[in-house]
Amino acid sequence: MKIAIVEDEIDSRGIIKSFIHDMFPQITIVGEASSVHEGIELLSRIKVDVVLLDIQFPNGTGFDILQNLEEVNFETIFITAYDQFAIQAIKHNALDYLLKPLNREEFHEAISKMAKKTKAIDNTSIIRKLLDNFNPKLFSKIKLPSSEGFKLVDFDSIIRCEADSNYTHFHLTNGSKVLVSKTMKEFDSALKDHQFIRVHHSHIVNPIHIKEYIKGRGGDLIMNDGSRVSVSDSRREHLMDALK
Repeated sequence: MKIAIVEDEIDSRGIIKSFIHDMFPQITIVGEASSVHEGIELLSRIKVDVVLLDIQFPNGTGFDILQNLEEVNFETIFITAYDQFAIQAIKHNALDYLLKPLNREEFHEAISKMAKKTKAIDNTSIIRKLLDNFNPKLFSKIKLPSSEGFKLVDFDSIIRCEADSNYTHFHLTNGSKVLVSKTMKEFDSALKDHQFIRVHHSHIVNPIHIKEYIKGRGGDLIMNDGSRVSVSDSRREHLMDALK
């Protein structure tokens, strides 16, 4: 079986390759891509049995890649940090997905399922149906669970996130604060997909709401709401690179 990996996060690609090498040495990885453009070019050029396809990229989505292919003559396993809208659409069309952070057992189950399929199937019509029902606006929101249910919050309305033991505080542009009983690590991938930056072990910030940077050992950020966020010395270089 031949597999292609289309994923923008280096760490995720490394985990996928490690899982394949450890559990499925008979599988050949025939190509990798880290952007929408590279994904379209790769999948238009090679023959592959299965594509592991991330949904969210800095410059678009995995659906944009599929939309630009004339045919989809391969199986697709979607990879997503989202546990709501995208998965509902994927499940509705009887397609497969894996949630980030990737789980070894779930990965083994998904690949084993694909390996049992004996012949290639033209999935073009299934993918077209998925794309027809896809609403890109759904990816502008994140679901924040609460004791009463959950809130749907626009990513752009989040100024910063602050870790508090097993809880996370979301500070919003309207001045409100949402307390979620999940660790900040559980939101890390979804926020990173929307260009949020981890500047400290307990702080992730939305760069569109950074007002000022003040020099120091690591420095401090002044956010649009007037809050001050410390930047750890070890993350300062990453912050500067992200803001170029």
